[in-house]
Amino acid sequence: MERAGGSVRPPTESLTRRSLLRRAAGLGAAAMTPWLLAACGGTAAPASTTSGTPSQTASTGTVQLRLGTSNFKASGGIDPATGLPYKGLNDLFAASWDAKKTGISVRATDIVGSSVNDTHAKIVTLLLGGQIDMLLGATVWPYFQQKLLVDLTPYYKKDNWRANFIQTIFTPPIERIMYPPYAADPTTYVSVPADLSVISTAYDQQLFSDFGVPPLSDPPGMDEIVSKLPKLTGKNPRTGQQCYGMYYNAKVASHQILYFLGHGNIDFGSIDPTDPAKIAFDTPLIKSAIQEMIALAKYCPPGFVLGEGAQAWGTTSNNVAINMSVTPQGGGSAGMLTAVQNKLTDRFVVTGGIRDKDNHTFYVSADEYAIAAKSPHPDQAWAVLKFLSGPVAQKFYFENFQALPSWQDQNWMTPATYPYATPFLAEANAAHEAFFPEFMFSTYRPWLNSVLSDAIAGKGYNLDTGLAQMQQQAERWVTANYTVSHGQIVPK
Repeated sequence: MERAGGSVRPPTESLTRRSLLRRAAGLGAAAMTPWLLAACGGTAAPASTTSGTPSQTASTGTVQLRLGTSNFKASGGIDPATGLPYKGLNDLFAASWDAKKTGISVRATDIVGSSVNDTHAKIVTLLLGGQIDMLLGATVWPYFQQKLLVDLTPYYKKDNWRANFIQTIFTPPIERIMYPPYAADPTTYVSVPADLSVISTAYDQQLFSDFGVPPLSDPPGMDEIVSKLPKLTGKNPRTGQQCYGMYYNAKVASHQILYFLGHGNIDFGSIDPTDPAKIAFDTPLIKSAIQEMIALAKYCPPGFVLGEGAQAWGTTSNNVAINMSVTPQGGGSAGMLTAVQNKLTDRFVVTGGIRDKDNHTFYVSADEYAIAAKSPHPDQAWAVLKFLSGPVAQKFYFENFQALPSWQDQNWMTPATYPYATPFLAEANAAHEAFFPEFMFSTYRPWLNSVLSDAIAGKGYNLDTGLAQMQQQAERWVTANYTVSHGQIVPK
């Protein structure tokens, strides 16, 4: 789904880097954990196990509300990534939601699609049919734009709800929580935050010691990392194992490395359908960063372009010194879950994230809860949303999935309960979104990875020609996908 952008402005004013955010898709290689399974299931399932309009039980006077979830699972099960049992949202309601006291009964239902587009279609069907009162998802503003969600601004103001959360998720421009997306001054709240999504950089302290290399600074600098890669690549003096300086899953993170190597100065321009050449994918800084990516490939394990080569991350057999893109809950090479499970948190160190010239990390976001426009009980649904975004529910997400809390005044995620709490929360609090247009993920990143693959294989490639072609395609993408309507740049 394409993203609209910007507040009302003259048709010739473009959406600048400060006026758009990178999309959440393709942020990192998080393991297939339970709250993602609903959205990414390979087998299509009915959009809902119930039908009709939410009702009020005549005998008890209890309002019955339904929550459709495309993120956290509705019911418990076994996490295929860890083999451990987990609880679902209905377990949360059973344990912590007092239906008798509140007069509101809640039941969660998974929204399962065979693809992102299929899941989107099922969400639209549920919202149009009045089959759910609330939605849990990510990037829900397109449904608000279609008048399928409730404006939550009056509720936010009445309860001063924004003050409860980490404020970086509200810092404009943003694509979630508020509307219009990407605007310098968004005016409307369309959802409440659930758990945070963050990405940081980590390293294996044992390998640094083995090679006699000082640990990374915190936060680390990209120049520092690059200078240490040759010293961390080769036969381990202690074990004899072949080791590599760094790893990143190029399939989902090569755009991050490109941004890091540009030291936060790479600017992909702006989206302006009246002047599509304002988008910038062929600049001297981008070219030099790609050239450096190619030069640094020799310090990465074989297969990194395909997302392989760091399967032992978080174990005593690990042979990668620096993992450039990790999440709190990702397993294996994708994050820190394996290190936590193996009780190796002293060995594997998470930093506060690579910073730009203004000391910002490049990404923070949150999953979202919203209220369906066709719900006959929006006030009761708001009470449920306050619960789901509040401390009891966010503690539940953490205890089950190591999900990072967006709730600001929390006391359950601490170094004592989660060893990496401090650095990940520091990354979240220092974040300011970088702009990666949708074109990056659909076209540019696959091309970039093909260049890396050709370079590693010793095949010929012409970077100048490739960049020029990408620029032409990017301009056509702008023209094909965006227009100006009532002074706003919007998707067609």
